Amino acid sequence: MNLFYLAWKNLMLRPARFLFVVLLMSIAASLGLLILLVNEQFSQHLGKSSEHIDLILCSKGSPLQSVMCNVMYVDAPTGNISTNELKPFLNPKHPLIEQSIPISSGDSYEDYRIIGTTFEYFPFMQLKIGEGVFLKMILMQCLVQKWPKLNI
Repeated sequence: MNLFYLAWKNLMLRPARFLFVVLLMSIAASLGLLILLVNEQFSQHLGKSSEHIDLILCSKGSPLQSVMCNVMYVDAPTGNISTNELKPFLNPKHPLIEQSIPISSGDSYEDYRIIGTTFEYFPFMQLKIGEGVFLKMILMQCLVQKWPKLNI
C-alpha cells in the first residue's frame, strides 16, 4: 500500500476529523496573517508619528503615557504645563533646540479631541487643515465630513 491510498482511506472513514483539521489549519493561517498585517500597520504608524521627535516635555506622570498621548494620540492626556515653564524651550534662538511646537490637549467634544497648537504643527506632522478658525495660538479643527454630525 502506498501513502496516498492510506490517506484517502482515512479521509473517507473519518470525514469530520478531516474537516476539523482543515478548519483549524485555516484559522491558524488567518491568525498568522492578521498578526503580520497588524504588525506592519503599527510599525508604519509608529515610524511616521515619531520620526522627527526627539524630546517631549510634559507634566509629571508615566513616560509611556506621555509618549502614547503626545506622539501616538491613543491615551488620555497627561496634563498641561504653564507657558512660563516652557518659555526657555520655545525660544527660536535656543542653541540646542532646532524646533519646538507647543501642544495643549485634554479637551474633547463628543469623542473628537481638541488640540491647541500653532501652525507649525501641521506641516511637521504632515497634516492638512480641513476647516477651522485660528485665534491666538489656538486652532480648533473639525474635519469637513464630521462637521455636520457635531451640530455646532
